[in-house]
Amino acid sequence: MMSAMANYWASKGWHVSLLLIGKRSFPSFDLDDAVSVVELDHERKSAGFGQSVLKTARSILAIRSAIASERPDVVISFLDWTNVRVLLGTLGLRTPVIVSERADPRFHPMGAIPRLLRKLVYPRASGLVVQSKAVAAWAMRMVSAGKIHIIQNPIEIPVDTRRKLEFPWRKPFVLAVGRLTRQKGHDLLLRAFAEVVQKHPEWSLVVLGEGEERSQLETLVQHLKIEGHVWLPGLKKNPSEVMRHAELFVLPSRYEGFPNALCEAMACALPVISFDCPSGPREIIRDGVNGILVPPDDSSALARAIDTLISDVHLRQRLAAHAVEAVSSLGMERIMKMWEELIDEVRAKRSTRTWHKENR
Repeated sequence: MMSAMANYWASKGWHVSLLLIGKRSFPSFDLDDAVSVVELDHERKSAGFGQSVLKTARSILAIRSAIASERPDVVISFLDWTNVRVLLGTLGLRTPVIVSERADPRFHPMGAIPRLLRKLVYPRASGLVVQSKAVAAWAMRMVSAGKIHIIQNPIEIPVDTRRKLEFPWRKPFVLAVGRLTRQKGHDLLLRAFAEVVQKHPEWSLVVLGEGEERSQLETLVQHLKIEGHVWLPGLKKNPSEVMRHAELFVLPSRYEGFPNALCEAMACALPVISFDCPSGPREIIRDGVNGILVPPDDSSALARAIDTLISDVHLRQRLAAHAVEAVSSLGMERIMKMWEELIDEVRAKRSTRTWHKENR
């Protein structure tokens, strides 16, 4: 999302700097040459509390130095702990800072001290962007309602080229897209598919993504004896190309912020199934109309939903037709306009505060 925003504004002639806290790595995202990249390699692992505090302090000072050097009109920060460090690093700089929670913080783990710091520094943010009503309600415990903005991610409706692609897996196939982490619930999907494949042995499951749980998932595939039916091909630069060839899409996440992959699948006219996790999917899917919601963490219910769609091609077609309509309002121009309106708002407030201070 941040690379998409940077590219969009760079194409409009804005001066955009992307500050990276860690080594530069863009395995699956293209970045416009006009975007200035500032790298801060302060993410090395530390041993012990003292070294961790020292590393954090160095990170905050490096962030402050970089922002002071760039002298931006506004800073936009993503991710909880990064947001905390950016807000601490900009103390006294009078630079508006917009922070954004990208997951559901009620379920996303964060240490006790970072949580306390977040509670202390979030109120000084010029704006807090969240992606769902549920997270907005959570945010109101820390930040005034006027600072909270719900801005979902833009979905660029992919052109249906239907170009031929060679896949190593068998068709037809169910598709899932997401990092191989516990949050994304691929273990639950594997257990569900192990039930499905007993009735539909001609079907395959493909999971696009990479992450720290790859080895555990591969072991689970072997344990469930579904090796010939499951593929974990890693990251794909353009997952929409694979989506065009899938029969249905599943989001098995335990929790979400705003599920981009789900919306991309719906934009590709795929019938979708998702766990009704605490935030995100329910604000996109109308159960039985443009997709199917199943009880959270219930792999058997997920298996039944997959079986239902596999067995009913007409239902798949009906859900797919309504899926495209559901995400039609998430175009890049509309979403980026919302960001730009927020930027204008916080810049105007800064100008007003500066005027009042200088004319006391």
